[in-house]
Amino acid sequence: MSSARTSLRDRGFGTGTSTGFLPAIALHINGIEALRVLRRLPVVDYVQPAIQRNPAPLTLDFGCGVTSWTDYRYTAPRGDVIPESYISQGVTQAWGRTQGDNVTVAIIDTGVDPAQDQFFSQFSPATGPPRVFTPLAADGSTTWNDVCGHGTRVVGVIGAPHDGLGMVGIAWASDVVSIRSHSSVIVWDSQRIHDAVVLAAARGARVVQMAFGMPYNGDDLVADAIAFSYAQPTGPLFIAAIGNSGDPNATFPAEMDEVVAVVAMSMDGQRMPSSSWGPAAEVAAKVPVAAPNAPTLFGTNALAQLSMTSGASSQIAGIAALVFSIHPTWRNTDVRTRLHSAASHPFERNWQNGYGDVNAFKAVGGFTRLVVGGKSCVSQYEPDPVLNAVTEGDGPFSYLWSTGEQTNSILARKAPPGGSVSYSLAVTDLIDGTRRSELYTITTLPADDPRDRCEGF
Repeated sequence: MSSARTSLRDRGFGTGTSTGFLPAIALHINGIEALRVLRRLPVVDYVQPAIQRNPAPLTLDFGCGVTSWTDYRYTAPRGDVIPESYISQGVTQAWGRTQGDNVTVAIIDTGVDPAQDQFFSQFSPATGPPRVFTPLAADGSTTWNDVCGHGTRVVGVIGAPHDGLGMVGIAWASDVVSIRSHSSVIVWDSQRIHDAVVLAAARGARVVQMAFGMPYNGDDLVADAIAFSYAQPTGPLFIAAIGNSGDPNATFPAEMDEVVAVVAMSMDGQRMPSSSWGPAAEVAAKVPVAAPNAPTLFGTNALAQLSMTSGASSQIAGIAALVFSIHPTWRNTDVRTRLHSAASHPFERNWQNGYGDVNAFKAVGGFTRLVVGGKSCVSQYEPDPVLNAVTEGDGPFSYLWSTGEQTNSILARKAPPGGSVSYSLAVTDLIDGTRRSELYTITTLPADDPRDRCEGF
């Protein structure tokens, strides 16, 4: 065995470390002969560089720039700023059912600004539920601080507390793990991204948000880690920005089947020209959104912008966390299906925005529709009709008919021939108090009318 190790070292191999997650190893090699030996080994599926960088002339600070954000907002009762996109997508309604309690969301990004009090001293204020914010670095070091600003803004959209001090996150009661894996959105190290996925899984994340990369830059090591984690019984739901190239090519890892690729839409419901699209497009969200104050990076106490697909994917990650909070036993595939069904066109996926923009209230099972079903016209020869309440939402519901009955269906007494009778129904969602009502009228044909006269009703 010693001679074999010597032989490999002589042929260009240095020290190596196991990933500890999948049968993969990061190995230092010195020369083309060592690469040839590796590729010939029957147990090796692929060999790739541990570090993959995007080529020049791309600017290394892409996504790090910050501009002021003043539009599309209103102030919540506690004083927090809430983007108009939250309202348009039913987020504020969804908070009546859940705020993301008991769910861990991991953000793989550029880290978080240590001067951002909302994520540290203010993260678990007396006004909110107990929660934990954990900043980590994918390389195992203590260098998790954000020198870009992108990661801080993403964390804010997903999980900033509802404390009246600035931005509020969509899943503002969730636990958040910020994993610093890169310092710029388009320059990243595949080994670090892989390690970040491993960290997210180890921390029990149910949702993992990613907004980095460029088209045509896939990575086998990262893809294997995501696919393996996604396939586990309690594996996370991976959500990624589809990219900002404006063409039909999703970035990696958004292009993967195991990842929800998110398109950015403007507030008028159209895909933003800068947003990528194509066959990988799965769902969409409206932007812009705002993130919390970060005085060290942004210079002032003004809110900072996070738009395009980074903002859109952050919003969808927050909504997914709300769904997991309502349904803690659901698998990632269940939550993914719920996102589809809560989108604007759930039965028709297209290349522009997938299934469309997701409504958070509908995603968490909010009471969105009430229909009373039954005959609206009967003859004097027919029996009394049955009226049924059909609700769209998870409930549970309470029912109150004008007859005083409190069930979801009743036997309606028809009027004498030539008359009509109306029944009203009020249905209340017992979780968030949403109330809807319907009035239903039944006409009884005159005695001398043929029975087929009801066909027009």
